[in-house]
Amino acid sequence: MMHRVVGLIGNPNVGKTALFNALTGATAHVGNWPGVTVARHVGSFRAHAVDVSVVDLPGCYACCSYTEEGALDEEEVMRFVLNETVDVFVNVVDGRYLQRHLYLTCQLLEMGVPVVVALNMSDLLDDKDVKIDHRALSQSLGCPVVRVSAKYQRGVRRLKEVIADHDLTVPPVPPVPDVLSMGHKAMVEGMKACDTGHSDARLHWLARRWLEGDTLTASVFDQSCRKRLKVIADQVTAQLSEPADFLIADQRYSRIQMFMSTVNVKYPKESNVWSNRLDAVLLHRWLGLPIFFALMYGVFCLAVQGGAIIQAWVAQIADAICVSLPTQLMLFWFPQFHIWAVLVHGIGVGLSTMLTLLPVVMLTTLCLVFLEESGYMARAAFLVDRLMNVLKLPGRAFIAMILGFGCNVPAISATRTLASAKDRIMTVMMVPFMSCTARLTVYTALASVFFPRKGAIVIFGLYMLGFLVGLLTAWILRLAWGNANSVPMVMEFPGYQLPFLGGVLAQVRRRSLQFATRATRVIVSVSVGLSILSLGLGQTLLVSLGQGIAWLLAPIGMTAEQWPAAIALLTGLLAKEVVVGTLNTLYAQGHLGVLPDTIHSMSAMLQWTWHQIILAFQQFGAPDDTGLTALARHDLKTHMHSSASALAYLSFILLYLPCVSTIAAVQKELSWQWACWGLLWSTMLAYGVAVLVYQFGTLWHHPMLSVIAVLGTCAVLSLMTWCLIRWVRYIESKELV
Repeated sequence: MMHRVVGLIGNPNVGKTALFNALTGATAHVGNWPGVTVARHVGSFRAHAVDVSVVDLPGCYACCSYTEEGALDEEEVMRFVLNETVDVFVNVVDGRYLQRHLYLTCQLLEMGVPVVVALNMSDLLDDKDVKIDHRALSQSLGCPVVRVSAKYQRGVRRLKEVIADHDLTVPPVPPVPDVLSMGHKAMVEGMKACDTGHSDARLHWLARRWLEGDTLTASVFDQSCRKRLKVIADQVTAQLSEPADFLIADQRYSRIQMFMSTVNVKYPKESNVWSNRLDAVLLHRWLGLPIFFALMYGVFCLAVQGGAIIQAWVAQIADAICVSLPTQLMLFWFPQFHIWAVLVHGIGVGLSTMLTLLPVVMLTTLCLVFLEESGYMARAAFLVDRLMNVLKLPGRAFIAMILGFGCNVPAISATRTLASAKDRIMTVMMVPFMSCTARLTVYTALASVFFPRKGAIVIFGLYMLGFLVGLLTAWILRLAWGNANSVPMVMEFPGYQLPFLGGVLAQVRRRSLQFATRATRVIVSVSVGLSILSLGLGQTLLVSLGQGIAWLLAPIGMTAEQWPAAIALLTGLLAKEVVVGTLNTLYAQGHLGVLPDTIHSMSAMLQWTWHQIILAFQQFGAPDDTGLTALARHDLKTHMHSSASALAYLSFILLYLPCVSTIAAVQKELSWQWACWGLLWSTMLAYGVAVLVYQFGTLWHHPMLSVIAVLGTCAVLSLMTWCLIRWVRYIESKELV
């Protein structure tokens, strides 16, 4: 069986990952903005008795690295091209911007490796009446060109056949500019003397890259060879009237002009009028940001109000099927083994909680995916860039922050697209303050109890608080580093498009399944563990631990009666959605086995369960539950005496330690020193902000005590901030930045 390795390469936002999914059947994340793919994806397919491994690479504009410090995702592409053996490169280009994307194609044609050009977005070309003669382009390039639409999977079968074609040949390699020919030949001879085992074609390509100024090419050779080759390269460049990279780039642009003249591309006149008119409104100097915030507020309104309607229905059915019925069956069958009923009850509460939280996650994901696919989110980053530039912060970081609204872990990985190491550090430290969907489920559950009519406003305020705290974090780091300048934001706006319903629903399904899988595993485990601990001596220890945490959090309005809420903060370190499961489990323990007195048999029990399901359908549309059981809602409202205390509790959940997965992601992308810095910073901010919220909210009840608490909190925050700034400078001095 023949095997081929295919590298999927192209500019950012040309649909590489969508094509990767179409080729391999994978479900990798896609989006309509640059920088979605930040690491390799590997998949496979079989065609014509050939096993094909496909590697989806991050987007890059050119296959060359000119600086020592650059974006990590682009560096990964360069290292893959240099160090990995690839049988075929599939260069994905967007036909709407063909001339611009052919620069990377020219670089691939110089490698001496078979190349296939995938002319993507053919559906949009047809819609816009753009005519491209792909056969003429294929003849001009000297390699196959296949029209595809990854979104609708058109042309994918043909592309598979071309990739698996046994007669696929290497396209003709263009010579270097005449003025460089002698110097290029000297570099090739010098590389041959190093005895690296590379083929002649690869040595010619490496010599071209070295003369072009690529900083990673030297890593292919040992130290002694590098010194000899550097001497030869310096001699060559000293004899040139213009830099070698200018000469090579000029040759490529000349070839691109030749390609375009043979293809005879026809673009319709005024094809961008509609897009320009939308941009004039959405990117308006004064209206742009208000429109963006209004859209975000609309998303939260839909998530809270629409989610509440669905949740009330799901909660009643899930509670009857997953909690009440299994628990009562265990008590009915094994009345002497109470522990079995407790275990089944814990599992049921965990499953019921996950199912009740799912509607909010799905609705929020649906709205965000729609905005992403429409092309608006990339423009939102441009809008926020103006604000962030005032604070000398990286505007491109907003892309990672937007991803953080879904999950903080992939958002932290997305910082690899930032070219500056310090910008990456700042963005990684900002991301954990973005409210992920797991936090949103906690907000909606608690807001429905304490702020039933103003829930959307409260949740929007929490999102804005997280955003502002993220900006504060970046500003503190910028202050610690002095006058370090941020890399200017340069981004190619994606075209506006009406999101493809099938693609949107597929992404919603994928992200919702990821949430459900993770949440079920963690919430059920915690619910069962807490159910067991709630028996005998374990309950005493659990209550003591919760009351101890509540005592530490007394300045934010927490009392000993709220020990389950304190325990929820502890279990929330595993995953934030566990907070709701913990509250449901602990507040339900005292009511285990409570059913109507009329139930004395199994048939009556089944009839009662069926009646609860029918009642849920009859009451559909009446929002009275958003994740918390009726028992948890009642006990929370009884013991958490004021809205100020509830708001302080929500602020603490927003800002305190991120989940263990996020901490691990920070450690992976940066270092354990930065992970520890982030933990201390978030803990300090969470406690300080929660104290300020509660004390300002209860100022009229005890003005003197509140003023003392506010002043003391501000003093401690200032001192801790100074200490953390010193720590940042210490880390930098040890060359850990």
